[in-house]
Amino acid sequence: MKKHLLPLFLCLSLLTGCAAAGAAAQSVPKAAGDVSIPVLDADSHPDTSYAAFAAELLRQSRTEGENTLLSPLSVMLALGMTANGASGETLAGFRSLFGMDLDALNAYCASALSTYSKLGGSTQATLVNSLWCDPDLTLEDRFVARCQQNYGAELYQADLSSAATVKAVNDWVKEATKGLIPNTVDQFSEDAVLALVNAIYLNNRFERPFEAPVSDWEMDFTAEDGIRHRVWEIDNADSIQTVEEAFAEIPATYIADGHHRAASAVKVGLKRREENPDYTGKEPFNYFLSVLFPDDQLMIMPYNRVVKDLNGMTEEEFLTRVEEAGFLVDSMGTEGFAPVEKGTFGMHLCGKWYRLTAAERLLDRTDGTVLR
Repeated sequence: MKKHLLPLFLCLSLLTGCAAAGAAAQSVPKAAGDVSIPVLDADSHPDTSYAAFAAELLRQSRTEGENTLLSPLSVMLALGMTANGASGETLAGFRSLFGMDLDALNAYCASALSTYSKLGGSTQATLVNSLWCDPDLTLEDRFVARCQQNYGAELYQADLSSAATVKAVNDWVKEATKGLIPNTVDQFSEDAVLALVNAIYLNNRFERPFEAPVSDWEMDFTAEDGIRHRVWEIDNADSIQTVEEAFAEIPATYIADGHHRAASAVKVGLKRREENPDYTGKEPFNYFLSVLFPDDQLMIMPYNRVVKDLNGMTEEEFLTRVEEAGFLVDSMGTEGFAPVEKGTFGMHLCGKWYRLTAAERLLDRTDGTVLR
């Protein structure tokens, strides 16, 4: 009969506790070994790998039209322990999944557990792990040591086929979650020899609690920079129609900041439409969040660039090349100069300011090849 291990992922909302198991499970002394928690390289970016994993997990788990709640960290912790018992193609699969090798994965999980254990204030967080091992199974010391040192896993020997062990596991989870999840597993399969169990409990209060939604909902606050912000809901049909008619008269809107993000959002929306040919236009991927300001309430700050050197040219040679590119160059002295009209640039070179005025032929070019 083929034996297997069973990871259990428990994504639990609300409290803490690290419990001893019931009578059916006997705690085993920690395995000996000189395995230490590896230190993450400061130049590596495991957060990026984790974010990509979390986003893909949510994408594949969610169902259109339904709310989805899961903990990517809980899944990563359980799979991280599992990865320590893998080798060959299976281990390579874990590396591909998380975008990091085993040492980096262990270090990242250990760091996350340490961080959550030190959260203060009103936060109550508990992340606990455990191994439930069949008495006839011999675990390698290195595997046990890694799970205990990196994941804080408790180790229990227990007959997974017995009802008493099932109760012990459920009691362990129940205590860890302050009774929020009283029953996790009904029974283990008859060929299971090792269960990896993870439970997460998180409880906190909002700094500013949500108010009951009402038609006159309003947010009014002054930020640290002294600027007052007011946001309110418009739910009156006549008011909505008035706003829609007003915007219909605006021929175009201009993106002052975030044009790359807007372009990316459009590409994602088009990709999702290809993946969902029966889309209706009301799906979330058809929209992205934006904020609009009237031009008389918006100030666009200067857009500056620094050129490190003249690429071997003298000052005079550089100015000549700028003129050859299609710019009229006027010396503006040593005082600062800021452009005030379309097609003009301010340039500071060797202690002097210049006004560069682009020729009309340049303003019509949109291929980005004017200054190469």
